Amino acid sequence: MGQRKYRINWAWALIITMLPFYSGCAAIAPSVIAVKEAGFTESGRKEAFNKSIRGFYSALFWQNIAQALDYVDENNRDSMFKWIRSFKRPNRIVDTKIESLTFDEGAFSAEVEVSRKIMNDDTRVVKTVVQKEIWVFSRMQGWKVKSVQNVG
Repeated sequence: MGQRKYRINWAWALIITMLPFYSGCAAIAPSVIAVKEAGFTESGRKEAFNKSIRGFYSALFWQNIAQALDYVDENNRDSMFKWIRSFKRPNRIVDTKIESLTFDEGAFSAEVEVSRKIMNDDTRVVKTVVQKEIWVFSRMQGWKVKSVQNVG
């Protein structure tokens, strides 16, 4: 009996050989993104901080106390509630500007100096206050405001 001869299609062989590499990248990419968003890297924590601070300031601007409290450290919730409540009528924040931002080594805490313009709806008088905020990061809860103090 005669022997069979197989002809190899090199293009298909190359595609089949490279397939695990392409599918591996697609499988790894979502896990890299998840690790970054969970705050396992310093750059991931800094990126998460930007999202948290924007959410907190937006909640203060719209006078949404419940949403603002989502960004507050549980141990300081009572004192922070009183502070957040002070921006309900007749006072409201009309502008917030970050003056300085400092992360500790590893970006597990941050100190933010912020200036806020607060308007009294009754008198239409706008005053500017400068405050220092301390933020802390935990892998379970993300970034939370620990304290806010007036500066000067």
